[in-house]
Amino acid sequence: MKSSRKRKVTAAFFAAAALGGVAHAAPTLNMNDLVGSNTPTESTTQSTTNVATPVVRPMTTQPIPQQQVMYTSTTTQSVPKVTPLIPRVRPVPVTDIAKALSDQQRAVSQPQYIVNKHTNAVMEPTLAMHSLMNVQRKTEPVTVQKQVDGKQQVQTTQIQRTPVMVQQESTTPLVIANTTQTKAVVAKQRLTIRDIQRAERERLAQLTAEEAAQQSGINQVDQQMVAQKQAEAQRQAAMQAEQQRLAAQQAEAQRQAALRAEQERIAAQQAEQARIAEAQRQAAEQNRLRIQEEQRRIAQQQAEAQRQAAMQAEQQRLAAQQAEAQRQAALKAEQERIAAQQAEQQRIAAEQAEAQRQAALKAEQERLAAEEAARQRAEAAAKAEAQRQAALKAEQERIVAEKAKAEREAAIKAEQEHIVAQQAELARQTAIKEEQERLAAEQLAKEKAEAAAKAHAEAEVKAKAEDEAKAKQVQESKLPQSYVDARNEASTKGAAVTEEKNILSQPIEPPLQADASAKISLAFDAKNYESMSTTVDNKEIKYRAFEYIPYVANPIDIDQQYMNIYVPEEYFNNGTVNGYNTQTAPIFMPNAVGGYMPSQAMTPKVENGKPNSVLYALSRGYVVASPATRGRTNKASDGNFIGKAPAVIVDLQAATAYLHANDSTMPGNANRIITNGTSAGGAVSLLQGATGNSSDFQLYLQALGAATAATNVYAVSAYAPITNLDAADMAYEWSYKGITSFNKITMGQGELPQANVGGNTAPPQRTMQRVNLNADDVAYSNLLSEHFPEYVNNLQLHDSMGRVLKLDKNGNGTFKNYVKAFIIDAANKAQAKGTDLSKHTYLVRDNKTGAIKDINWEAYNQFVSRSKAPGAFDSRSNDSGENSLFGTSATDNNHFTITAALHDTTSNQDVYVENAKIVTMMNPMNYLGSPAATNAQFYRIRYGTADSNTSVAIPLIVGTRAQNLGYKVDMATPFGVDHSGDYDLDELFNWMDNIVKNGR
Repeated sequence: MKSSRKRKVTAAFFAAAALGGVAHAAPTLNMNDLVGSNTPTESTTQSTTNVATPVVRPMTTQPIPQQQVMYTSTTTQSVPKVTPLIPRVRPVPVTDIAKALSDQQRAVSQPQYIVNKHTNAVMEPTLAMHSLMNVQRKTEPVTVQKQVDGKQQVQTTQIQRTPVMVQQESTTPLVIANTTQTKAVVAKQRLTIRDIQRAERERLAQLTAEEAAQQSGINQVDQQMVAQKQAEAQRQAAMQAEQQRLAAQQAEAQRQAALRAEQERIAAQQAEQARIAEAQRQAAEQNRLRIQEEQRRIAQQQAEAQRQAAMQAEQQRLAAQQAEAQRQAALKAEQERIAAQQAEQQRIAAEQAEAQRQAALKAEQERLAAEEAARQRAEAAAKAEAQRQAALKAEQERIVAEKAKAEREAAIKAEQEHIVAQQAELARQTAIKEEQERLAAEQLAKEKAEAAAKAHAEAEVKAKAEDEAKAKQVQESKLPQSYVDARNEASTKGAAVTEEKNILSQPIEPPLQADASAKISLAFDAKNYESMSTTVDNKEIKYRAFEYIPYVANPIDIDQQYMNIYVPEEYFNNGTVNGYNTQTAPIFMPNAVGGYMPSQAMTPKVENGKPNSVLYALSRGYVVASPATRGRTNKASDGNFIGKAPAVIVDLQAATAYLHANDSTMPGNANRIITNGTSAGGAVSLLQGATGNSSDFQLYLQALGAATAATNVYAVSAYAPITNLDAADMAYEWSYKGITSFNKITMGQGELPQANVGGNTAPPQRTMQRVNLNADDVAYSNLLSEHFPEYVNNLQLHDSMGRVLKLDKNGNGTFKNYVKAFIIDAANKAQAKGTDLSKHTYLVRDNKTGAIKDINWEAYNQFVSRSKAPGAFDSRSNDSGENSLFGTSATDNNHFTITAALHDTTSNQDVYVENAKIVTMMNPMNYLGSPAATNAQFYRIRYGTADSNTSVAIPLIVGTRAQNLGYKVDMATPFGVDHSGDYDLDELFNWMDNIVKNGR
């Protein structure tokens, strides 16, 4: 169903078409023609000499009488003067406006494109919504009286008159480009900025009414919950009375049943004797048949055993070679670890000295302490050096002792375990390879209607699988062995697998491409703006707004693939703001993505008496570029989905390329782009930082006609990121395993969290449902949590002191202590600020100092509580918002992990898993540290201690990976903060200023 905004835009466009006429756009457009200048009121009055008639099929037009033009003004607008164009055509009279409007509406209701499957050409049966109007602008000053601070003042405003001209219709077929393989889709209509602005004003008014109604709905939900609790108490009392009555009935029934059972036992004995005789006869016959079948099976097994024996002999030889190589590598790695540990200690000492110097600049007391430390440094140097040497010697002796002990134990046990592990690994790899070959062969056979020979199909699929494995080897993190075991053994530890299902991999779809006949210019137009100002805390913030700018030449959805750019007015007068000028100002790039749904570009505004991040960035001297993006529910006119993964990150990269391509002509420094987002928006902000300039996205960008420029960014800010989706289910159960009753909060389609951005009140449209997990859910939770330790151990993460972060099979270890340390630090900071922590009974205090020294992990997770059932992201019923993200153009939902597919609870016999390449493209873990991508250098990650929309481990894993790679990472878990973002704008922009001005 279209939104009210789109219905209003469509209505406005029909009216414009009836009054002014609509014609086919020229093959090449510039930004003035498409976007226009955002004037508050536009006149459509036009003399007859400025109305053109097309050569082919003219559409009726009707000029508006002069007396209908009205002028209003709320802001001072600066619009550049454009020399009018004089068309060399004759006017077209309109005799019947109603007939013109009816004809135009019938034209719009027809399909916009028809694809000729034989020629790959796209025909254009109507010019209704796809066409654009060539606008020539004129301005004239109008003096109006306006009340300012209770006084009437005279204000002069530039009012733009916009004549509308009808251009010649094009009948040339639109041919799809053949340079790369693409999939043709129906692009949405392209509108003028005037229509979009009018619809946006109406949408904001309706949004205010809807928010009031939604608040009323929240109050009704609270009342319903109270009534439900009272009804539950009454139901429990009735159940107790009923249970007592049933107990009496059961006692009497048991006595009667005992009498009947004795009678039945006697009769059963007689029947059993007859049955045994018959069973013996049937068993003898079945035994004879079984022996014959067993003989045939044994013969087959013997042949298979001979083939397996030959394979095992080769595997054992390879295992021996690999075991020796690993032993040598382990010795070398241990030596490197010792050297790295020493280097890390020296680096930490240097960082501590730098921290003392910085602290001295902030407080006089700390300056005196630093001076005292400087005076004592000479005396302490010898002592510290002696202690360091002694510590190093002790550590070396300990390492030698441990290595000697390990070598003694390895002589008995380790070698055998290595051999067994290598054999298991080879068997696993063989099983995976055979499974991939089987799945690919089945898919290929279906596409070709089983026409190709089996041997030829297996050879092709095997080659393809090997190529894909080599291409993904650099980027994909190693999956846990338990994941692969679950796939090979079809484990039933979770949901019982009642029947064998076909687990199939989705083929990669070619990039989507729309009409490319009328490319949009991607050159930044510095004259196409509107001057605006907003007052916050008695301070006026003036800026220029460049809005609704398409960032691709061939948009698939013009309503989503555009960007708003805002620039402080001082930069156009050779001024500075916060030490920045037009050349050095960083570019703040916030997105409004939530739940991986379609998003709109952000605008400067005051919310709850505070500026939002866009307006705040302008006050700090930043240029703001906020893109709109496609989302998982976007559809083309033909019903195909056009916003499934990886569409959202492709759109963000295209917007980044636009900024780099126009760096020399627009204000701001494209080498200092800083992204920001919350929830799913935080996830794609991290993805922007990790995937810069990766070739994985080039074909998608080319199909959209994106600017040929860099796509990397300088820094990343991410609040509550719902990221690392293919490991998120395991981490969630590691955190919340054992919690079997919880409140499930539903927030709309797909049940993805709608973050509280900027400190607003709780988001609307929330419903709460009490959920109790059954035995099957608990078993699946246990299965997922068992996978997580191996996943963490395979990452080989380490903390700032060089300690390796690991977990044992029970989920305990240095990684768990690492996560707890962030929560403990947040609690101590909150206590220092005077926050009441009395209700947080999971905190463990130091009896002497009163400081928080530990937390009870299980009690903490019980306090926060889960908000999702096991399979929180890749749902076994294949109906989560993330399942929808990984759909295809024709299919809404797909699984994206092997475990969820193996335990699928739908009725489908064929269970599809999204192609591994697409899943890889949506996870920043696969690009951090990759030589094929340009990673951002700075990261700021925030995840509140009261947030249960993913595991707190997930954002910390991503941040720690970036930190281990040498990038500067600022991670924290603000105490008591739920799923929200932009709540600490002062701290955020102080961090941004520091990394831009000081490079740290």
